[in-house]
Amino acid sequence: MKRTLLDIAESGRIGHAYLFVGPEGIGRKSIAKRFAQLVMCMGETTNRGEVCGVCTSCKLHGSDTNPDYKIISEPEGKNAIGIDAIREIQESMTRAPLYGRRSFYVINNAEKMTVQAQNALLKTLEEPPEYVVLVLVCQNVSLLLETVKSRLSRMDFSRNTDEEIGEIFKRNGVESNDMIYSYADGIPGRALSLIDSDVEVLRKDIINSVVKVTSGGVAERKQAMKVIEGYQDKRDFVFYTFMSIYRDIMIMSRYSRNVKIQNAGYDKELYGLARKLGYHKAKECIEVVDATWKRIGRNVNFKLSCELMLVKLQEVIND
Repeated sequence: MKRTLLDIAESGRIGHAYLFVGPEGIGRKSIAKRFAQLVMCMGETTNRGEVCGVCTSCKLHGSDTNPDYKIISEPEGKNAIGIDAIREIQESMTRAPLYGRRSFYVINNAEKMTVQAQNALLKTLEEPPEYVVLVLVCQNVSLLLETVKSRLSRMDFSRNTDEEIGEIFKRNGVESNDMIYSYADGIPGRALSLIDSDVEVLRKDIINSVVKVTSGGVAERKQAMKVIEGYQDKRDFVFYTFMSIYRDIMIMSRYSRNVKIQNAGYDKELYGLARKLGYHKAKECIEVVDATWKRIGRNVNFKLSCELMLVKLQEVIND
């Protein structure tokens, strides 16, 4: 994808509207920014894929103060991009760029545009100013109107290989294992989110919390909640770890104790949980954790959601 956009930037045949599609953390936003910088650079460069770094546009871009590069996303505390935001950028588009030949507008989480906002954007897509480049960054394209999608040049961002993810870990001094590779799932942003984290300490804390919740009551549930709150900035990995624990329990319930599991090294703790829970209760626990993860993804209160999750887990276990 980087090579394709580099070719476009060098050719000078820049389209007016692009759709960058891929999961969160795959690099769509950073590549959109780099693409803009390549297109907006007004200086001379000798190496392919580089910018001059000295023209006004490059200097402002480097400090995130270029008025010709604008990012639009949902307002803080809200879960939608409304029509007013689109009208605002349309008004801005009537003004020519200050420091180059192009103005760039990036709409992050474009699927969060309301139907009214998308319909308003159609006018720009149908009659874009010649100097405007619009990039919609999106995960769920099914939420975009067909009339909008049909006017965009789509770029799909694919997952990295394990080897490429391994290089990211290596460059940043992160010790990796099979579980971390599985969590990253080819997405650089997930891999980078674990930098400066003691993953093994986090995993041990979560496993101990599951053990306490399984065998204890209210006091143990409160202790587990404190642990979860302490890792709120790593919430995705916390929930992934919860899911992996219950998956391991399901496997150990059905097969031998020596079967390969994700949380290798914690066989004793997990085997004890497998004997207590069994396959079906572990499966129910996965469903509880997954539902909570999805609710938090919809901006439901983190603490309340996790407290409710722990209550439901104990209800499943003690049923």
